[in-house]
Amino acid sequence: MSTSTSAFSQDPLINWLGRHVALLLTGGYALGVAYMSLIPFDFVAVPAWDPTVQYLGYLRLNDISMTDVIANIGIYVPLGGLAFWSLRRRRVWRLVALIGALFFGYLLSFAIENAQHWTEVRVSSWVDVVANSLGALLGALLAFFIEPFARRIVIHLSGNAERNWYMLLAKLAACCLLVASLRPFDVVVDVRSAAAALPRANYLFEAKWQQLPAMCKADIENHQRKGMFELDRMRVDYVIDRVVDVVVYTGLTLLCCTGLMVGGMRGFWSVSAYAGMLVQTLSVLIVFIRHFLSSWGMDTAHFACAMLGWGIGTAIFAYTRWVKRRASEDEPPGAMLATWLQSKPVMIATAMLAVVTVVGYELSPFQFETTDGVLSWRKVNLVPFQPHFLNRPNRAMFDITGEMLRYGALAFCLIGLAFNRFGIANWRRHAMACIGICTVASAFAELSHLVIRTRTADITTVLLAATAAAIACATFRALYDLRRFVMTRYADDLLTSQLVEGETYDKEAAKKFAKSHGDASPKVASRSAPPD
Repeated sequence: MSTSTSAFSQDPLINWLGRHVALLLTGGYALGVAYMSLIPFDFVAVPAWDPTVQYLGYLRLNDISMTDVIANIGIYVPLGGLAFWSLRRRRVWRLVALIGALFFGYLLSFAIENAQHWTEVRVSSWVDVVANSLGALLGALLAFFIEPFARRIVIHLSGNAERNWYMLLAKLAACCLLVASLRPFDVVVDVRSAAAALPRANYLFEAKWQQLPAMCKADIENHQRKGMFELDRMRVDYVIDRVVDVVVYTGLTLLCCTGLMVGGMRGFWSVSAYAGMLVQTLSVLIVFIRHFLSSWGMDTAHFACAMLGWGIGTAIFAYTRWVKRRASEDEPPGAMLATWLQSKPVMIATAMLAVVTVVGYELSPFQFETTDGVLSWRKVNLVPFQPHFLNRPNRAMFDITGEMLRYGALAFCLIGLAFNRFGIANWRRHAMACIGICTVASAFAELSHLVIRTRTADITTVLLAATAAAIACATFRALYDLRRFVMTRYADDLLTSQLVEGETYDKEAAKKFAKSHGDASPKVASRSAPPD
């Protein structure tokens, strides 16, 4: 929550994004709320007026539903917090930022509700405006009171990053996994009934797989799918989802093991058991939270995939320890595993997994046909986001975020390979190449949908792929600069401590320190304040 705008990156674009990240997040969330509130965009020239309802302007007065009220409050809580944060980043006083966040939430809700009056399936109401404004106020108040606590968290994380970069990465990866696994965040209306159904839930690993035919029939009844022939695609997507879960938890286990080793924990069984406890706790948390989400329900297969991923990660950890014992070099604890994670073969294998994942999602269910009914240019959509207009908001959000996650992961792997091969000097050129590769790959994938019966070619995916690739490349550069910043500052602090305490500067110890912390060199140390 700091208002500091000190530069921590050598790239002006990353510094600009860092200064405006709060504003960009607020604008993106506001656009997302407006999009989800207005689909399917069925605007009419003459709106319908209900004679049994009282109106004030274009909005209804006596249309109250507690379910809608609670939902509208919850949707605008993050918006209020983000608006408060963006104003504070502009050095606005806390009380003024609180009022500004409330006013922004009210204006956005008022504009959306008036626009909903000119749609067929939406209902505009003053109750929604009040509920949305209340949600924005609650979010701003929450950000107002936790701002001092958030400052202490940032300082604590900055200190942790200086001492143990890989544990910080593990924490960030766990948070990202939690957020990505719970999208589209559609909490069930009757939480009490969902909690009461927990003892009767089916906890078998194959339960969700067996429910896929019934889910397909339900989607057909709700006009979300065309027929039972799409069941094959649902099954293939489900299998790919589980494979991705295994890969993600394997990577998270390796990050946890590396962080624990760098942090000073000794012993193979201690490190693997502690990492397993962290990974399995996260997977159990995700499984039980999903039970209270309309789009998910109970699915313990996620926990099984986490167990398998932890086992694979532990096996890789054991292999690196075995290699370290055979090596002649006396490397610091965790350095071998950290070096292995950054090696070129591992990065190539990760990139190949990302490519296979994207291809699997884009070409499922792998049923290619060339009949006239399938190969048709009528299956090409050149209007962005048009296929989502008739979807429910949660389904549209799930599909959009899924596309961005897949191509974002691919771009992150590609930019990592470019950095491993060429360094950071020509980062912008490599970023543009990664964005171009992802965009072209998505275009070819969409064209292949012309010969897949259950798919359509959509330009939306191409736009999402380019956007996600750009975000991934900027994130990679920001992480690189942040690591260089905290490692060089830690090296400076170490040298200063030696000089103050009268110790001798050991060049060999400095070389080992630089090797174990990403070749951080005191020569490029920055004394500016830590980034927000």
